[in-house]
Amino acid sequence: MRLIIILITNKLTMKKTYLLILMSFITLSSIAQVEGNGFGPGYKWTIGLGVNTIDSDGTGFNQAFKTKQWNFKHPIMFTAERKWNNTFATSFSLSFNQLEKSNLLDGVYPTKDFSYVAFDLNGHLYFDHFIFKTTRNDWFEAYAIAGLGIPVIINNDNNNADGSFNTGLGLNFWISDNWGIRLQSVGKFAFNHGTNNHSNHIQNSFAIIARF
Repeated sequence: MRLIIILITNKLTMKKTYLLILMSFITLSSIAQVEGNGFGPGYKWTIGLGVNTIDSDGTGFNQAFKTKQWNFKHPIMFTAERKWNNTFATSFSLSFNQLEKSNLLDGVYPTKDFSYVAFDLNGHLYFDHFIFKTTRNDWFEAYAIAGLGIPVIINNDNNNADGSFNTGLGLNFWISDNWGIRLQSVGKFAFNHGTNNHSNHIQNSFAIIARF
């Protein structure tokens, strides 16, 4: 966790506001490690492998379902989640994609394709059991997302790293005790929006997940 703080502050020169967000997230994660919600000996780890789409056309949520502008080229995504109790979890994800010149990038068409790599550390707040009675072994789970990311735009000239504040929603559907599918949508708000091809964007993902 300290390494992530050093990397973000040194490489991205974040403002104090973003440092405050990061400190709040670390505090939340530390509190969540106290397993006081009756989690017991259930499944604690969930790993996933799937695909993702990047929507960075600059229209925000106004045209969130305009799939023609979604980037879907080499769209691999790996996730690992540690659940601390019935409510809180921490996840890490590594995703790859390509921002194609045929799709809008923050309102304009780029002159060439850009490779996209993102490292994300998010907190998950599971809320389905607050709405209706569920347990860890039930077939359905829903969670809210808040965290930080480092999206990297790669081209032939240079590699531009930025930071992002992440927020979104996710759904888990368990087909068996150990196997399921995950649908997730995350809005990523770039710290340096509009510079070096970085922009606010939406990342949707579908993954096969396994828990143990």
